[in-house]
This record gives sequence, structure tokens and C-alpha cells, in this order.
Amino acid sequence: MRVIDYEGKSKAFFSINTNGKGLPLTWELEVMRGDLVNIPYEATKDLRGVEYVFDFHIESFTQDDGDSLTRKVHVTFSNGTQDNYDVPIGADGVNSATRRLMLGPSFPNSRNDLGLRMA
Repeated sequence: MRVIDYEGKSKAFFSINTNGKGLPLTWELEVMRGDLVNIPYEATKDLRGVEYVFDFHIESFTQDDGDSLTRKVHVTFSNGTQDNYDVPIGADGVNSATRRLMLGPSFPNSRNDLGLRMA
């Protein structure tokens, strides 16, 4: 891995570990988003009472007052449909609009672009 500045000048270089001794200088472990999404989906897709909604996002939601056994979340989707849920889960990525809806506009963006790119 090589770190370069905005003019393309090399600022740092991290070579690979070719001798097999010790840990590599750079280390990365990733779980692909599709794999992560499929784990709960495959485990619950056929369960009674579990509903998955694809191709739409949550436009707004409200939650009832009361105890956790009777409380419902009322969701309006981007296609205009509405439904009620016990536990809605938004899986809309790193710049989650659902997270912004839940936490409010004053909550800082979860991502702060530092201008660094890696390929």
C-alpha cells in the first residue's frame, strides 16, 4: 500500500509480508454487505410474522407510547404505503437516511470524508 499526496508524491509505503513470519504490516478483514444481510434474512425469511420490504425506503415513522409489548412503530414508505411493526430494521447503508430520521437532523453524519481514497 502506498500513500500519496494530492500531487501524486509518495508519502508512505507499506510492503507485503513475503517471508511469512510475523504479522503483515497492513491487515484488513471485511465482511461483504451482501453476506452480512443474508445471515439474518436466511434465518428469518420463512418465520411467521416476519416481513421483509425491498426496493423502498422509510420516509417517516412514529412510535406509540406505552410498554414494549403493546407499542407499535407506524411506518410510511417511499411508495406511500403505510404499515405497523413491532421492530422495524433499516438496512440502508453507511449514509443511512433511516438513522438520520431516528436520531434527528442535529445528529452528526456517521461519515466524515477526509479526502482519502484507496484502490
